[in-house]
Amino acid sequence: MLATDTKISSAETHAHKLSVPRLAFTGAVVGTVSFLLCWAVAALVPGIRATHRYIQLFTPADVASGTALAEGFFWSLVIGLITGALAGFAYNLSAGLKRR
Repeated sequence: MLATDTKISSAETHAHKLSVPRLAFTGAVVGTVSFLLCWAVAALVPGIRATHRYIQLFTPADVASGTALAEGFFWSLVIGLITGALAGFAYNLSAGLKRR
């Protein structure tokens, strides 16, 4: 009976952990797609200022330029990757804090 309880307890603990690489990849994709959408709006509708601040988080270049696209793509990917990984690590570290 004790061996069965240990297996269930181990399975329950493992079931609540997130894959850090998978979450890092997800963060990178979401960050990059968000940046690309904002850059496309800034390039297609120059008068709209709503996207400029988000683009400027990743590059000091003119918001509708090719330089902004290249730099912003790279940095939004890197920052999304780091943010996703940090979220995964934080979630997994908090696994010991079970709801009572």
